[in-house]
Amino acid sequence: MLQMHNRSTILDSEIEVVLQQFEDISLQEAMSIDLNTRKEMKFVLAKNIFLSSLPVLIQHFRLQKNFSGEPVNVYATRYWDTENQKSFTDHVTKRNNRVKIRKRKYEDSGEVVFEIKRKTNGTTVKKRLTSEKLTELTAADLLFLEKNNIVSDNLIHSLDTFYKRITLWDKQLSGRITIDFDYGIGLGDKEHEFNNSCIIECKGNSAFLKKTVKLFSVPLYRYETGFSKYAIGMIHQYEFGSERAKTLLPVYKNFCKINNV
Repeated sequence: MLQMHNRSTILDSEIEVVLQQFEDISLQEAMSIDLNTRKEMKFVLAKNIFLSSLPVLIQHFRLQKNFSGEPVNVYATRYWDTENQKSFTDHVTKRNNRVKIRKRKYEDSGEVVFEIKRKTNGTTVKKRLTSEKLTELTAADLLFLEKNNIVSDNLIHSLDTFYKRITLWDKQLSGRITIDFDYGIGLGDKEHEFNNSCIIECKGNSAFLKKTVKLFSVPLYRYETGFSKYAIGMIHQYEFGSERAKTLLPVYKNFCKINNV
């Protein structure tokens, strides 16, 4: 498993200066807001392009602090898939009803959460369970899968990911933006980190998404993508070609170009 505790939570100085100007929202207040059912839009762009837009968000958004009162979260995530990578295949073939199974550890608090993430008709629904042991499925995890009609017998560890995240809530608390950077992947001893990109996700209802993308000082629609940390990580880790990557191969190649890979 990737050794997340060795990874620095120090922000780039340019980002840190701007974040100091945001009004805060506590983790406790943010956790009281239910966005487990939502619409999503994703954008991938170079970190320096994102930095040019960050100041214009100050008057519209509040900055979520983590358990330790810091502006950045460090996440470690482990994914499970079938031996023939059904979750991955469903994503790249754009299956309407698809599922991801993962565990996430929040490095600042040590909390581990088990998640079932479904996407149906463009809407994402997450079901979560406080868990233990990031590296394996516990008896409680398996029962959670059973209650959600997911067969666990053929699930295997397929990928690990890690990244740093900044979370901004709009001041009406109707939606949020997450900005992920220093994204990396691994399995066993093989690991790679992408340091030049930002993965931006806008999460909320349709009105929130429409309003938010217009706030950026760059034409954000230009950078919209079907990016998936899991799918892109799988393509890179397993070196899948066009016969497996299909629709996501151009997204993967563009991501590599941004990161000079």
